[in-house]
Amino acid sequence: MSVFIDDGKTKTHLLDARPGKHPAVTIEYRRALAKERTVYRAKAATGSPDAIDSYERGLILKHVVSLDGGKLTADQVDRLHPDIRVDLIDLILSYTVEQEADEGKGSGGASG
Repeated sequence: MSVFIDDGKTKTHLLDARPGKHPAVTIEYRRALAKERTVYRAKAATGSPDAIDSYERGLILKHVVSLDGGKLTADQVDRLHPDIRVDLIDLILSYTVEQEADEGKGSGGASG
């Protein structure tokens, strides 16, 4: 473990199944640097669903190496289960549920 995010370093995460919603999925991804959080918050502050959606799509395509061993396409990102999409954004931006709740207070939140 390091306090720095090394360029090109990938992490693997097993996202547990949510019965009745989606199966378990293995995610290989690269964490984003702090600037991406700033950009994400700025996009969220616009209140534009299209701007947020577009930024999230690009972030996932750039940072997710594989989902259950396969590379994602833009069309697949658009069709991801919403819970998985939110979890991917949280993993990429190194958010925890508590951080996201604290940062979203008074702003309407960053994800959705």
